Amino acid sequence: MSNKDTKISLKNKATAIFNEKKHIKTAIAVNTGESSKKELLEKLVRSFQTGITFKKASIPRDYLQDRGLDYHELQIGFNSGQFHHRKDEAFRKPYIEIGVLEKSNAAVNSPERTAYTCFGNYSIVFPLRDEQGDIVNLYAIRIKTKTQKEEYLNEEGIYPSYPKPMTKRLFIAPSIMDTASLLQSKVLENRDSVMALHDGELKPHQVKAIQQLTELQEIILINDHDQKDELAKQFPKVGLSILQLPENHSINDMLINYGSDGILDWITENIQTKQETKPQLRVIDETEFHFTGEELTYRITGAIPSNHTLLEMQFEIRPIANVKNVLHSKIDLLDTKKVEEILFQFTEKDNNNYAQAVQEMSIITDELIKLRRESNNKEQAPTGINTKLKRQAEQILNKENLFEQLDKLIEQSGIIGEEKTRLMLFVLATSYKTKYNLHTVIHSTDKLAGAELVGKIAGLIPELDVYNIGDTSSRSFRYYTDNVINHKLLVIEDYDGVMSNNSINDLKKLQAKNLISSDAPKKNEKGDLITTNHTVSGHSASIGATSKSKKHFASEPKTVVVGMDTSEEQLQRLLEQDCLKIAGLVDEKKQEEAKQLLRYIVASVHAQEVVNPFAPKLMLPASIQGARNLTMQLLNFIALITLFKQRQRKMDQQGRMITEKQDVELGVKLFLDAIIVGVDELDTSTRAFFEKLKAHIEHETKGDESKKKTITISSLDIREKFNLPKTTVNRHLKTLLDFEYIKKEGYKNTGYTYKVVNWNDQNKVIETIKNKFGEQL
Repeated sequence: MSNKDTKISLKNKATAIFNEKKHIKTAIAVNTGESSKKELLEKLVRSFQTGITFKKASIPRDYLQDRGLDYHELQIGFNSGQFHHRKDEAFRKPYIEIGVLEKSNAAVNSPERTAYTCFGNYSIVFPLRDEQGDIVNLYAIRIKTKTQKEEYLNEEGIYPSYPKPMTKRLFIAPSIMDTASLLQSKVLENRDSVMALHDGELKPHQVKAIQQLTELQEIILINDHDQKDELAKQFPKVGLSILQLPENHSINDMLINYGSDGILDWITENIQTKQETKPQLRVIDETEFHFTGEELTYRITGAIPSNHTLLEMQFEIRPIANVKNVLHSKIDLLDTKKVEEILFQFTEKDNNNYAQAVQEMSIITDELIKLRRESNNKEQAPTGINTKLKRQAEQILNKENLFEQLDKLIEQSGIIGEEKTRLMLFVLATSYKTKYNLHTVIHSTDKLAGAELVGKIAGLIPELDVYNIGDTSSRSFRYYTDNVINHKLLVIEDYDGVMSNNSINDLKKLQAKNLISSDAPKKNEKGDLITTNHTVSGHSASIGATSKSKKHFASEPKTVVVGMDTSEEQLQRLLEQDCLKIAGLVDEKKQEEAKQLLRYIVASVHAQEVVNPFAPKLMLPASIQGARNLTMQLLNFIALITLFKQRQRKMDQQGRMITEKQDVELGVKLFLDAIIVGVDELDTSTRAFFEKLKAHIEHETKGDESKKKTITISSLDIREKFNLPKTTVNRHLKTLLDFEYIKKEGYKNTGYTYKVVNWNDQNKVIETIKNKFGEQL
């Protein structure tokens, strides 16, 4: 082939490759048109959600507050109608293409300018999502028009989202406002979902979404409307219930007037099932329950345990075909392995269906848990919303001296002394609401004092967000069902109840990873042993007290160890408070008011993502023990400080809250003691004892270095000088010996004396850390 022909051939190949690439780019551009629309709407909604937090957006915030809706939790935004102002045509063009902007004939101040009408001008905006969870549509309630106007951007999407694949009960609400109110009430169970009708209609894509729910057992229509006949035809095997609203009421009205408890009572009392239901647990009385399965009958007796970690009941199980064969056994339904063993052995006798028995026992377990929850809800008085306290909470959260106000309220609530730690403990306790969750362990050798402080801090958190843990079984934490501890504060007044039953390791896994995953053998339908994986998840924070903080919690990544004030001054304050209380001189009503206000403040702090530009300057030196864990704990704590100041903080372009210098300064100041405790290999009580011992020796030797190194002291002398019991002194001395801070001399028959051999100066470590932060900020 000649050179000319070779050049022509190469040119043709190059042209072909160029055309192919051009074709691919065109195809990509066509295929990503929908993707770019979703990205535009996602970006727009983020700007709306940021906009509602601005100071000038008081009208939409008041609108939502009057309707009992939390814009943070429900991801509601505010469209001021100005997002396109002072932007060029290139910015506006994509929004015109998706229908958010339309050209208008309105007057303009320059012939070169074009007027535009914005979708949902000055409105509350709710996002609708597609099957992948992307925003594809907007619903706007215009709140500045003479009559409230509602509009959709298009016909796509579902509010709040496509139902979860494992949905068992699906609520269909008449409007988006009703749907948002139902979500806000938090009465839906783990496998419940809710869907809003689209402008009063059930669209084909919504029907298709319902068809994909393979676990669906019941559809609940709120109000009897035109959709029921169509749904009955489409889903003949699914239970269909009608939930009729009270006359002239919407779900939002019920939320405002009756609160979450009122909505829960309305749901449980008024669902009318239009189809034969599956076998259910029959309640004979508070201590007797019956269940009839396919091959077995179950009689369950005994009161349902109030402890959420147990569900032990007395069972009488009989095969329907052989009533003489009966099983009498006390069974803990939360011990899944034991339940399966008992059922396997029993069903083998008459060749009954083992797998069916396991399924029926699971239904019984769910029903008993539901009855326990309903019983607990009835015991709690309806709370509703105290608008006065909510307004006070908002006012305090908007103040520049917010944390000074919080500290005063904490003291007024009955927490005496503990000036160094009480504010830090309160902030740490609220972390269960955020992604920056931390777990607090208060080191206390006095069980009563430790439990009392834990209980008082927990009393400042909304009651429904608190989960108390007392004694546990060895595998209690592995049997928690979904959402039992999710976004809760776990309160463990005395860790001995967890440590004594060897469940401490499971708890530490849950604290570190928000997850416990374990493998266990299980028999399948054929009776063969197989390995199954059981997972318990729960995003939570915890607070508890123990005298073994270093033994169990040293180096735990998310666990903050805090020491109590053990000074004589603190003891005097507590004694005085006890006496004043017994004398009737403590204003308990004022204490309760302070607690309630703090609970509303906690409820008004909303979870958001925080970005800290000062983070690189806050790294502890790698030479310090536990530097990485302590640095992350400090950064998380500063993020919590920023979240409390969220009404005064700016947002970046990604919608993240920006930490300011004063947040860092306050965070370091409050958290410094926790860092010192974390760095120290001694626990707080032993450290205090050691520093007191050194000070005594310094005083006795008048600072003479040679005498300091040779002087010895007996345990009896220490007990007399420090007025401490023998067991306490011996415990501290043993710890100091183990860590080689002191040396024991003498013999058993003549008595032992102790000499300080390591004058480890904790003040130098403290000064080093303080200087580190002082230089960087």
